[in-house]
Amino acid sequence: MGIPKKQESEDNPDDWLGTFADMVTLLMSFFVLMMSVSKVDMVLFEEVKAGMAKNIGKRESESPISEIKKDIVTVVESLEMKDTTSIGLKDDGVVIDFASASLFEPGSATVAGKAIPDLEAFAKAVGAKKFESFLIEVQGHTDLQPINAPPFYSNWELSAMRAAAVVRFFSQPQFNMAENRFKVAAFAHTIPKMPNFDYYGNPDPVAMEINRRISLRLTPMREQDRNARQMSQPAPADAAAPAAEAPAK
Repeated sequence: MGIPKKQESEDNPDDWLGTFADMVTLLMSFFVLMMSVSKVDMVLFEEVKAGMAKNIGKRESESPISEIKKDIVTVVESLEMKDTTSIGLKDDGVVIDFASASLFEPGSATVAGKAIPDLEAFAKAVGAKKFESFLIEVQGHTDLQPINAPPFYSNWELSAMRAAAVVRFFSQPQFNMAENRFKVAAFAHTIPKMPNFDYYGNPDPVAMEINRRISLRLTPMREQDRNARQMSQPAPADAAAPAAEAPAK
């Protein structure tokens, strides 16, 4: 009786190579597709970003805040005190810092004669009709050195009276700025722009001079501000109070 031959398997031992090749092909196709989509998205992203930047820049250039800053920069560049005046753009408005030494004599809250021409030019610019919807907060700031020379018993009085003096100047009739646009704020030495003392604890005269300033903060009037200020307007001259009724006979 012969020995039966072992039946050979019909499976090809190299079949797995075909499956592997298919998987590699699918993976390559997947990554090629992902890269293609990514490139399209990047192009689209760059286009969107460029469009947004253009639109944002256009809106900013047309905003009232940007417009008033442009006018103020033009005026400040023509002032004698331009080297001691700085302008900053905030989210809600424009801030202009005048060095106190440019506006006042030491220990005084009276506007110095040398400052009048510059303040007049500035007031005419801010008093333009197109900016009449802006509120003007005038802030007084001092350095940390104490003062006790009546009527300034502290830096609070000095900063308050200097800010009030600037408001009084701007509210003159020739500048056409309604008094209800103004606000006076006194901060004394509490909000310095620079440390009043150096690393060794010695007074820094340059920093102190920078901290002594009058800040003007110009912000667009909100609806509630507009309503409140309308109520504060004086009554027309011809709106006389109603006459009292005569007593009954």
